[in-house]
Amino acid sequence: MRWAITTTLLLLLYVIVLGIHFCYAHAAPWTAFQAVSDGMKRDQVRRMLGTPGFIRHDTTPQREVFFYGGFLEIRFCTMEIYFDTNGLVTGKFHDH
Repeated sequence: MRWAITTTLLLLLYVIVLGIHFCYAHAAPWTAFQAVSDGMKRDQVRRMLGTPGFIRHDTTPQREVFFYGGFLEIRFCTMEIYFDTNGLVTGKFHDH
């Protein structure tokens, strides 16, 4: 009986920690995201933020988007970096 209570409490603690991580963790290092600016190259961004979780190719406007975070990475936070057809940053988005 005692092991059941201990197991339940440990599982509850795990769920709480996971929930805090989900709600408050950034998708990529915050200081690196802040340092991303218009005109940077794709490789520079990848070195700063790491490999994106997903790369989206939009057609209107024609651009490529590096996507970090989101539910698939167990993050509430999402970060997007927008690139033009030359591979240069044109903007960024943070939702947290």
